[in-house]
Amino acid sequence: MSDKPIRIAIADDHPVVRRGLRAFLESQREFDVVIESGDGNALINALASNDVDVILLDLLMPGGGAALVATLGDVIADARILVLTSSDDAHLLFDVFQAGATSALLKDSSPEQLRDAILATDRGERVLHPRIASLIAGQRAQTPCAPPSVPANTTCCA
Repeated sequence: MSDKPIRIAIADDHPVVRRGLRAFLESQREFDVVIESGDGNALINALASNDVDVILLDLLMPGGGAALVATLGDVIADARILVLTSSDDAHLLFDVFQAGATSALLKDSSPEQLRDAILATDRGERVLHPRIASLIAGQRAQTPCAPPSVPANTTCCA
């Protein structure tokens, strides 16, 4: 790993979640939280003046979802987006990967799983919570002619 910390943006509409994520991430020497935002528009505005390596994105926050993921891909060419969600909506999850999300964890993941997923996402690897992988695979099976949304370099965290 480089001596340079991974610059992270946290985007979640719940202040307690943002603050908890920030506290945990700042306790890890590998990470530097440079943006904390409560909605999609605030995130886009903050990214105009801050460089980040990984974006932790709440799927269900205002101004979030697949549209925001697609916009982030337009704003930051090499955006690495790790979706954090409590949702088990296969359509929403499928859509964010189609839009360009890199990785996804459920919010019941452990801090260690989150740390490992951020490190892997920063390296360009995909990490999927096992339940999310199952939901996406099931959704893909129901969607004819869909392009692959779970590439070969994808790992699941258990």
